Amino acid sequence: MLAYTAVIMAIAPMLAPVIGGWILVDFSWPWIFIIQAVMGGIGMFGVLRFPETLTSVSNTPFSRVMHAYGRLMLNPLYLIMVLVMSISLFPLYSFVAGSSTIYVTEFGLTEQKYSYFFAFNALAIMVGSITCLRLRKVFSSGHLMTMGFAGILLGGILLLTTGKHGPWSFALPMFLITFSVGISRPPSNNLVLEQVDRDTGSASSLLIFTYFTLGAIGMWFISLEWGDKIPVLGAIALGCGTLVLAAWCILQKRGIRGTV
Repeated sequence: MLAYTAVIMAIAPMLAPVIGGWILVDFSWPWIFIIQAVMGGIGMFGVLRFPETLTSVSNTPFSRVMHAYGRLMLNPLYLIMVLVMSISLFPLYSFVAGSSTIYVTEFGLTEQKYSYFFAFNALAIMVGSITCLRLRKVFSSGHLMTMGFAGILLGGILLLTTGKHGPWSFALPMFLITFSVGISRPPSNNLVLEQVDRDTGSASSLLIFTYFTLGAIGMWFISLEWGDKIPVLGAIALGCGTLVLAAWCILQKRGIRGTV
């Protein structure tokens, strides 16, 4: 189910930059926000038309909710798994923040061409998630995670060695990194949630919170005044891939394995 959700979520980052690039061909940048407002209004109308799926309202007090988070903070294995899996997304968020500078400023592409390259990278998430669904019939979740983390590491090496030669020499290694994230993320999420026997909703929300927190740090880091962001992004992917793969190997030796 998580893999199917990842496929659906990949459509928005594919279409959004392409539509934005088309808008900038004939209109000025304020029109992007005007169209966003219109689309937001359409979305709000759709939400208001949806039937309520929550049949009964929970009366759980706020203190009990916070107590659930407290129990999670006392679960060291869960916290380690959350941190390890969140680090694997660090290069992807760094790409999101730094890709416009790389493609437009360093490679000299137009905004519209940049949007196509951005959509190409977003496609990697979808392809990776679909591949995860197919390969689970052959490989265990643990093997898929190992392949995904190794792919991030390999993509970092390729970025460092060939990433500066042109748009495609940068786009293809980055596609490999994002594809590897797409393969590893669904089983990673499942494995993290397997470390708790209750408070699954709180565990999931804390996992997503950590994803976005580390992602924000990655976006801030790549946005610093680097002379050339490509080797920085390559070093991030190489470092995170190495760290996550090593940590995952250690966890497997201690008995943590993905379900078949």
